[in-house]
Amino acid sequence: MLIGPTPCYLNDGAYRGGFERADLLGLLDMMEKNYFSWAGTLAPVIVGADNAPEDVAELQESFCATAPESVGQYLFEHLPAATLHLMEATGHGPHLTHPEETIRVIRRYLAEPAHA
Repeated sequence: MLIGPTPCYLNDGAYRGGFERADLLGLLDMMEKNYFSWAGTLAPVIVGADNAPEDVAELQESFCATAPESVGQYLFEHLPAATLHLMEATGHGPHLTHPEETIRVIRRYLAEPAHA
């Protein structure tokens, strides 16, 4: 079970869930120069604008990377017997910002006859 997966940080061929090469190199350069500023700038983007400031602060402290809907769609199309469920929660860490919805989705998946 993958929640907010990021299988690749570089866009490549049909995969469009990462960054263009120049953008990724710029991002890595910014991280190297000032990681704390970088994390503070991207945390609100990753968590989602409609989430509470404490969620942004939590992510900033335990930083992770973005994973757009196209990543889930890509994995769904390329993993055998995969299922895909899009949540109403936004951001990369729904298990942190929307634990109730995440739990409901996981329980529903596990209750399906193929997974029970």
